Amino acid sequence: MSTSPPLARDEARRLYSDAYYSGNEAARFRLGVAERAMQGFRRRRARGLARALGGAAGKRILDVGCGRGFTLQELQAQGADVYGTQMSAPAVGVAEALIGAGRVFLGELSDAGYAPASFDCVTLWHVLEHVPRPADLLIEVARVLKPGGLAYIEVPNAGGWTARTFGADWLAWDVDHHVSHFKPATLVALAERVGLSCVREVHLSLEYSPATLTQTWLNRLLGGRNDLFHALTFGGRMNAGERGPMPLPVHAAAAAIVFPAAVAISMWLAARRCGDTVGIYCRKP
Repeated sequence: MSTSPPLARDEARRLYSDAYYSGNEAARFRLGVAERAMQGFRRRRARGLARALGGAAGKRILDVGCGRGFTLQELQAQGADVYGTQMSAPAVGVAEALIGAGRVFLGELSDAGYAPASFDCVTLWHVLEHVPRPADLLIEVARVLKPGGLAYIEVPNAGGWTARTFGADWLAWDVDHHVSHFKPATLVALAERVGLSCVREVHLSLEYSPATLTQTWLNRLLGGRNDLFHALTFGGRMNAGERGPMPLPVHAAAAAIVFPAAVAISMWLAARRCGDTVGIYCRKP
């Protein structure tokens, strides 16, 4: 599925380079506690990936859409040779301060010029939904991945219980940022079409799933379109008339009340393979 009409390439570049991160520190969230939590989750990602690789030491790893490099920093500390791509110049600056100059390419993967079969592992955490031509990106991922190498791709699950039950209130439709939408079967089929063989699915992200469910409930109960999410993050674009009738403090109070339930239900939905997030580990034959 795709958002129609998709953003033009120049518009997409502007969206992610100009406002998605803020200031010299390239902050993504307006609250310090949210920033610290996000950084912790990114380092947790790295530890999970290292386990999937049987250890990160000596592995050459590329993180497409690497943010500010927190995941790569953790992998580097474990002995990996790390690289990334990123659309935001401030985010590239922060990432290179953490992992070293010349290790993060400013722009799209297709323009980076990496040699064929040059990485043991390529990751795309919540990147593919931002791309209007996801097959083209995965073709490039397969090209730079070594035979036998591992790719990890994670996206919002448009076939999950929340998306099906709450429809337009689901946070992860996130127009304009999300332009491609995947169910687990379509994500696996797309990966296999470009030559990547799925070896394992993941149906829970503690970073994304409970927050997605919480904001979706708020949309349904209090109105608006992701009001609290837009208030907490940089780069959100809300069209006139989309703000709900309830003030933001009401949204924040309601979120604090329902979030513990969202964590529990997200774990239950993941066990049933119908949660708000889906990830796949793939091998290149």
